Amino acid sequence: MKTITMQKHVLIRLNKETDDILRLHVRRRGDVRNLIVRAVENTDYLRLEVKSRRRGRTKLTEQEYRDTSIMFSLPVFQKLKKCAEQKNVSLSALADAIIVKFYLSDNT
Repeated sequence: MKTITMQKHVLIRLNKETDDILRLHVRRRGDVRNLIVRAVENTDYLRLEVKSRRRGRTKLTEQEYRDTSIMFSLPVFQKLKKCAEQKNVSLSALADAIIVKFYLSDNT
């Protein structure tokens, strides 16, 4: 019997540089989701330093963001959400940090 895993549809806003890093690894349609999930599953994001996007934004420091829609399993989403809350950052900021850490290190 096949187990059904609950999924959570999430819209994350990646900064342009992070989105570019992801797009370098895309080979075919659907890869973005797989690349993000791979980074999440293989990064110790509980210890990861994440910069908040909430404070100190001015016209000079504002970044360009790209919206990316992704499905996470409910347990993974809940873990990410809890981590983001503990770090007092958005889920998008946490996802940015995870992707940069994973794809700019020797994990790929």
